[in-house]
Amino acid sequence: PVTISFDKKALSEIRKQSDANVTITIKPVQTLTTAAKKFIGSRPAYDIIISCVKNGNPLIISDFNGGIVSISILYKPSKNEAIGYLYGMYVDGKGNAARIDGSVYDTNEGAIIISTDHLHLVYGVGYTEPSAKFTDIGTHWGKESINYVVGRGLFSGTSETTFAPDTAMTRGMLITVL
Repeated sequence: PVTISFDKKALSEIRKQSDANVTITIKPVQTLTTAAKKFIGSRPAYDIIISCVKNGNPLIISDFNGGIVSISILYKPSKNEAIGYLYGMYVDGKGNAARIDGSVYDTNEGAIIISTDHLHLVYGVGYTEPSAKFTDIGTHWGKESINYVVGRGLFSGTSETTFAPDTAMTRGMLITVL
């Protein structure tokens, strides 16, 4: 369910930091902090650790000195999830969760694609319902349809926090959508 790949610079850094054998451990995470559960929920999350033994001591390799690590996590969105609102998340050692900028859902691969130059411990699939950012559609009859069009980038709302679902469309709005 997880694929990990390294560019040449990241591989060189791994070789530089290790004496010999390198171990890549990928295991599903069973329990998440409350902060992480808010975004990841029941979607997949994995502990990803690259380690080695150097000078007889265990060492976790997390910094790739500008090299890029690509992580692909397989995920099939539920019918109510807007693909544009799926993203990669990481959870640091203190349990703090953060969205990974630049992560995307690739419909051809059916996976979240994450690129990073360092590894935290936990990576997973996050989701924020499109309507969660709009304060004026929580109980609106069209909430599901609004989530659909916003999640696919067809509409964006009238401001960062309002969608204005009962406001008539202007010509400018119609042109933008077309």
